[in-house]
Amino acid sequence: MQKIYKIETLLLIFTLIISIPLFSVDRTLGILKNDSNSFKGYTLFCPMPSKITYLIDNYGRIVHTWESQYDPNLGIYLLENGNLLKSFIRDDESCGVEIISWDGTLLWQYDYYSSEYEQHHDIEPMPNGNVLITARQYHSKTDAVQAGRDPDFMRLDYLDDEEIIEIKQTGLYTGDIVWKWSAWDHLIQDFDASKDNYGVISDHPELLDINFNNNRADWLHVNAVAYNPTFDQIMISSRSLHEIWIVDHSTTTTQATSHSGGNYNKGGDFLYRWGNPISYGAGDVNDQMYFGQHNAHWIKDGLQGAGDILVFNNGYERPIDGYSTVDEIISPIDENGNYTSITPGVAYAPDNYIWSFVATPPTDITSAHISSAQRLPNGHTLICKGDTGHFFEVTSDKQIVWEYQSPVATTLILNQGDSAPSVGVFTAHEFSEDFQGFSGKDLTPRGYIENNPIHFENTQNDPGSPLSIDEVLIFSKIYNNNGIASVKLYVYYGSDSLIVDMFDDGTHNDTTANDSLFVGTIPQLPENTTVNYYIDAVDGFSNEFLDPPFATKDYNFHYTVKSATPENITIGINLLTLNLSWDVINSGGGYKVYSSDYPDSGFTEDTSGSFNGANWTTSITTARKFYYVSAMSAK
Repeated sequence: MQKIYKIETLLLIFTLIISIPLFSVDRTLGILKNDSNSFKGYTLFCPMPSKITYLIDNYGRIVHTWESQYDPNLGIYLLENGNLLKSFIRDDESCGVEIISWDGTLLWQYDYYSSEYEQHHDIEPMPNGNVLITARQYHSKTDAVQAGRDPDFMRLDYLDDEEIIEIKQTGLYTGDIVWKWSAWDHLIQDFDASKDNYGVISDHPELLDINFNNNRADWLHVNAVAYNPTFDQIMISSRSLHEIWIVDHSTTTTQATSHSGGNYNKGGDFLYRWGNPISYGAGDVNDQMYFGQHNAHWIKDGLQGAGDILVFNNGYERPIDGYSTVDEIISPIDENGNYTSITPGVAYAPDNYIWSFVATPPTDITSAHISSAQRLPNGHTLICKGDTGHFFEVTSDKQIVWEYQSPVATTLILNQGDSAPSVGVFTAHEFSEDFQGFSGKDLTPRGYIENNPIHFENTQNDPGSPLSIDEVLIFSKIYNNNGIASVKLYVYYGSDSLIVDMFDDGTHNDTTANDSLFVGTIPQLPENTTVNYYIDAVDGFSNEFLDPPFATKDYNFHYTVKSATPENITIGINLLTLNLSWDVINSGGGYKVYSSDYPDSGFTEDTSGSFNGANWTTSITTARKFYYVSAMSAK
């Protein structure tokens, strides 16, 4: 028996010169740049003030949001189960932390606020499920002077103390404090020998000079906390003192108030500090390296620079220009978590950064407060210029490959083309596409945050894996406040290309007119053809946008055409029964069998048999017959 193959394709050759459309309105918001070598992931951020936390894709499209009753205060984190951990602050300034599930259910809300203390700035999820928070406690002027504070530095009748609190959830609105560290337990002063904590400051870099360079009540202003599970250590960032501190978390709370105990037998004293050595009597003002820094943390295991310390160095009080940088250092730590001891009066190592990002010119990323930096799995670094909510990804050689501007203002969402807002973003976090918290979650893009762009939702080709006999429909929900004037589909295959109009008129494969669902048709193309396409839409004010944003011939949606001819056809004969079977083609359209008494002509559809998936059975009625099988279009 001879196998005969029938190929049913329509080949259309177009030789059009297609220019890349230009936006008629300058992009000022949302996605501003998206190079093909940027990290493919999702970015989490919460503007301040905003009750909504956003998760966006590389094109700047919303893939998920969490809504709280309250603004952030300020840290947010996405947990490995997809829940959102968020600090919050109410209108009456009471504050704390909460956990919101992926579907928006409140799972935990814990207040940490009174007339004597309050949560502020950063939080940190722990591997054991607990949460670290930075908190401020207030001490009276009397207590501060007794601790050695110079009375001339007491501008108010109280002085702040910074604490790190570890909280274990016990109920929907309850929690237990299971560990605590306070800066107040680790002070030194050389002002008054009759008061507490008197000593030689340069001899005790493990302690904090209560009179150093500051006459404000908020003299420490801690803004970041990070946890190192390898060594069970905590990093603390003090903006006002321009330095970071590392303390031992293996202590008990009682040991954390002392100078001994824990894995490193130093109690709650500093294991390490860096950024401004004059604060502990080493060096001078020229040795200062941090300037109001934020988001101090260890780079995670598995990433370039793992274990190094990365900060957004704001430039606050930097002597020249006050510009911001992102800086990475290697701390002098051994395999057991011990830091190199220092000679009194000599600064902790290192002498300088191992890597630093400085803009050109440097003042281009000046952000006097908030802000963050994150090392990504591809070796790049995501930077959040916090004061205006401007995020960008830089390569190790400092090239910008992705850029986004938050469009959220204080009381409204801005329109595309508006100036960037002054509303800040405390931190931005990017997550890989395979982050376990996304498992089983719907990440379908659903438009942009900013108003007045053209929104594209759920652009897709149908069939998803077309055959060479399929016409392919491109669907996209497209809408805009100004109305849609035209939509065109740009298609590239091999050296050829074509432009297809897309319609929302109820007649071009779009069953309902004016429902914002636009459809265009790509004709049949030969098997193994790779088809690339993108959409160009123009609104009623002649604003032009692409899906995906910044699409080009080489950066777009795509699919590959599969063969319509079943492969590996086998024939079986049992008495007077003929059985044909072949490899399954997932066309969704089924199959047809054609037969003829002659091998090269006279073929007609054979309806004598019955199908069972990729099998066809018929009774033998003639001595010789020729057959071929064709897959049918799903359309």
